[in-house]
Amino acid sequence: MPPISSYACNECDFELPSGWGGYTYAVDNSGQRVVCPHPGEFHTVYQVTGLNYTDAQNAGRVGFAQHCVCLDCLRQFDLDLERDAVLCLECSSRQVRSLRESVGQKCPRCKVGLIEEGSVIRWKLDPDWEQLPVPQVVDDLMKFVEHRRVPGSLERAAEVANSFGEGNFFVVALRLLRWWEGDYFSQDQEQKDSAEMQPQWTWCMALPDVLKSTPAIAELVVIRGGRCWFAESVSPEARRGIKNYLRKHRKHVVWS
Repeated sequence: MPPISSYACNECDFELPSGWGGYTYAVDNSGQRVVCPHPGEFHTVYQVTGLNYTDAQNAGRVGFAQHCVCLDCLRQFDLDLERDAVLCLECSSRQVRSLRESVGQKCPRCKVGLIEEGSVIRWKLDPDWEQLPVPQVVDDLMKFVEHRRVPGSLERAAEVANSFGEGNFFVVALRLLRWWEGDYFSQDQEQKDSAEMQPQWTWCMALPDVLKSTPAIAELVVIRGGRCWFAESVSPEARRGIKNYLRKHRKHVVWS
């Protein structure tokens, strides 16, 4: 299932619909389009058309509507870009851009900011978050989790962690980031002093060797009493810096 993201200008309050850019629809016997909610698209297609998904596709009874915006009047609407005329439904302008095409482009409202794809999770940041220190390894771990590409600074850590099991370094990185950021889904969302470890968990087996192989992580994390803690050298400002940086920049995978 696709991850749900938010799409908004990084300078003004202009937003596009959250989700993954559009939705599947089926065409009923009268020619009307019926939205197929995720994850039950196959069932809805059969209900609407009486055909299985593949046969409905072959018969032209299934399509994908994309969220779009008019760059002239800012009207937002949905179009099947493979079937529909690419025209604004409000002013008939041809200056129409899909949500996916808008990512990384200038905001059509303020003309200054960029449309960014981010998490649907919204954190409240500390007022001074931009002035707080953030170790480079935090950014490296965050980008690895997002893109699954291991930066040079973490190659040894990945090699060590993955020797305990395929893909284990991803779990190590994800666990650390979740701890440092704070748990959005709990009632107490604040960053904890430590994170739980269990001897049977593979990432916990690997973490001691990861710390030995990667000083940049070891400067932040120590293992004590069956938990991993912030090292004593990590100042309160650095802890807040890590928390705020992740809350600002980390993209969460929120599955539909």
